[in-house]
Amino acid sequence: MVLEDDIEKAYEEEKIKPNNYLQGVLGAFTFPIPGILVTILFFMLKRITAVSGLVYYILARKGYLWAGGKFNKIGVLIISGASIFYTVAGTFVGYVALIVKEFYKEFSAEGVSLFDIIKYTVNTVLTNPVVRHELIVNIRLSLLFCGVCIIINMVQSIKQTEKTKVKKSV
Repeated sequence: MVLEDDIEKAYEEEKIKPNNYLQGVLGAFTFPIPGILVTILFFMLKRITAVSGLVYYILARKGYLWAGGKFNKIGVLIISGASIFYTVAGTFVGYVALIVKEFYKEFSAEGVSLFDIIKYTVNTVLTNPVVRHELIVNIRLSLLFCGVCIIINMVQSIKQTEKTKVKKSV
């Protein structure tokens, strides 16, 4: 009977625990920002990899939990949504960084500020149909490879939320 009471008490404590979804969203969308550096690195190496998706998921989860978000199915969806968002954002930033790098290799950029080059590159990516098409292809590939990694982690996290672990007290 004591073990059943402990289990029931654990379930009750979990039920009354605040959701903190708003704080969790803020954490999940703030912590992955440094992960964009990983994506930029892979773009500079002219590679697309699922490692970025894993990095975004881990950072989003850490941010969500750090902010006190309740780790349940909704929390896992928030973490996964943040990971997917950063997969797209990281691909965009990485693509722009790669073009800026290529610009510096090809042309003399004396007297032109880095800000102006980045502004010109972003404008080109958004307005030039050929460049925009290449970006969209890169985003799709990133979502495919990173998405697999995110889905695997999402399934594992959902399984974790379904189990309530009660440790036997000594």
